[in-house]
Amino acid sequence: ENKRGGENASSDLQSSKIDGGDIHKETSAVVEDDQATETFNHDGGVLENKRDCIIEIFPDGNIQVNEATQSQIQYYSLPRRIDSFHPPTFNKSDTLQHDMTSSSSSGSSMSYLLQNLTNVTILLHGSRPTLHIKNIHNCHIYVTEPTLGPVHLTNCHSSEIRCSCYQLRTHDSSQVKFGVWVRSGPIIENCKEMVFEGDYYSGGGSGVGKNMYW
Repeated sequence: ENKRGGENASSDLQSSKIDGGDIHKETSAVVEDDQATETFNHDGGVLENKRDCIIEIFPDGNIQVNEATQSQIQYYSLPRRIDSFHPPTFNKSDTLQHDMTSSSSSGSSMSYLLQNLTNVTILLHGSRPTLHIKNIHNCHIYVTEPTLGPVHLTNCHSSEIRCSCYQLRTHDSSQVKFGVWVRSGPIIENCKEMVFEGDYYSGGGSGVGKNMYW
């Protein structure tokens, strides 16, 4: 049975604080671990088995490793206006290559799976149908545009996640801090020391409806 707040969830989630691949495609491209190019399976994109790096995933599936600047990361780690998903100067020279002008330009983005990550910062661009996050530790995951369906988390620990989605589903996780905008009540099972903040958008997220993050 779905639960809004599992029995192990902290009673003061809203105010508490926490302490601190391989990528596959239908093609058979061989990928060196340090270069991490894009690939997909038939269900969507997969990034897995990475540690100690910064990875930026674009709507068309291309990715870059350790190229995002600290100013970019800071921008996506904070609340943003609904009309300012990306910095004004973001990747202007790469706009045609990565199709990053706006969320409407990324309609072809596919669902994505992030798994088996340690000490990784992810910038995930594109408005995707679903997102699955599994087996992560000490990660920062910034989903820069709204996810049309649910975001699923399983076995995630000591991490930070920022996303806007239809529903947030968390299982078997601990010490995760969420900055979210959710259009349906969350499902939380077998989790502890979780923090939920409804601050994905600045200015109250006018135009996106009521935030049901908790």
